[in-house]
Amino acid sequence: MLYLGVDVGTSSMKATVLNEEGRIIVKKVVPCELLNPKPGFFEVNANKSWKEGFIKICEYIGNEISLQDIHSICISSVCGSFVPVDEQLNPLYNAILYGIDSRAIKQIERLNKMYDKKYLIDLLGGVFTTHSLLPKFLWLKENKPEVWERTSLFLESSNFISSWLTGNTAWDFPTASGAGLINLQEINYASDIFKSCGFVENKLPSLKWPLEILGEVSYEASKQTGLKKGTVVLVGACDINAELISCGVISPGTMVTTYGSTTSFILLTDHMLKIEGFRNSLSLFKEFRVLGGATSSGARFLKWMGNLLSISVPFDTQKGFKRPTGLLIHPYLDGARTPYDNPQARVTFYGMTSETTAEELFLASFESLGYELASMIKKIKSKYSVSNEIHSIGGLSHNDLLMQIVADITGIPNKIHQNIDASFGDALMAMTVDVSLLKILKMDCISREICENKTFSPSESIHNEYINLLEKFERLYLCIETFNK
Repeated sequence: MLYLGVDVGTSSMKATVLNEEGRIIVKKVVPCELLNPKPGFFEVNANKSWKEGFIKICEYIGNEISLQDIHSICISSVCGSFVPVDEQLNPLYNAILYGIDSRAIKQIERLNKMYDKKYLIDLLGGVFTTHSLLPKFLWLKENKPEVWERTSLFLESSNFISSWLTGNTAWDFPTASGAGLINLQEINYASDIFKSCGFVENKLPSLKWPLEILGEVSYEASKQTGLKKGTVVLVGACDINAELISCGVISPGTMVTTYGSTTSFILLTDHMLKIEGFRNSLSLFKEFRVLGGATSSGARFLKWMGNLLSISVPFDTQKGFKRPTGLLIHPYLDGARTPYDNPQARVTFYGMTSETTAEELFLASFESLGYELASMIKKIKSKYSVSNEIHSIGGLSHNDLLMQIVADITGIPNKIHQNIDASFGDALMAMTVDVSLLKILKMDCISREICENKTFSPSESIHNEYINLLEKFERLYLCIETFNK
């Protein structure tokens, strides 16, 4: 009996198949195409990248194992992304992506003026930002009325695939909550806010918890994918929750950071934690909450810097470059997300001289990602007890230089889970149709995969030098923000 986990990311779709002992049988990846039709707009062709990508990944898996042996499936995806569909669940517009998409700035400003800040934090877990979906729904209503009128439902990215497989639609609670759609006091859609701003709630499907069963693979989907008709499909959740499970994190106070096209993190908490600029939302576990955040930087920013400086990743670090570089870069290609929520922020360079080299600038771009994360952790630790280690996952976590820099700047040991990703967590969730999650995490094969990691310990002397520069990094942002007003 086999279990399939699939994660739909910004630039790729990943899959992991586990057997009933928890052993990894197959891992596959297919690319997704990110569309940037105009500045601030980030989209995906849902049929081409997601549906056809899923069919392609099933084909790749089917070349190595029998798809008929897959018993259950769980799918995760980039949080805060959605696609409008008609009554037959066909897309009417490209899928609009998460917080890097800043098209709805006017709607965000309008909504934040309509409601008291404390009210929004208490009710939704935070104010409206570029990661919130309600402003983007309203953007469609106001700018694409023909799409709005024909839209039967807005589907989150993972449910776009799972609804095609099963014919059933649902949003999972953690994803809806993280996107600012849930009344955290009533644990249901924020109906009062929807009504007051003119959003029609019946354009959203019902809410379910991630480990609930959504349905079974239909005959038509079976013919297109090769999966067995009747294969169980779970509701699933957004990728950061799947990554939490991938790292075996089920205890409050533990943080998981994901390094992909952008950088995101999630902290499991035992109560609703209110910190300005961060979002508190529901977790996979009904008894816990999560504090989440994300940047607009990550592999996208390093790629941009590399292209700008004609340097590729990884680059030669054996030239004796000293750290810290003393150079400060704000990596805000598409605005600053957590904790500033400022889509107007831009890349800033500070500290260059006539002797600054391209290699030093590129090294400073790595440091900038570390400064961003360290600044967020510092704010969290002032309000909540966080364990003295960071669990790191994602493609960019394979870059040893970056992981050591993060450890040195934060002053916290950085534990890298290099052989697993969100799709591994999805496969673990798929197994819960037969075994409890607690028992799954104790399986020998699973424990070995989770514990097989590489830890980067901070250098105390280098960390002490970075502390002063971190403060300057934060102050520089405040100066630039004031200048831009």
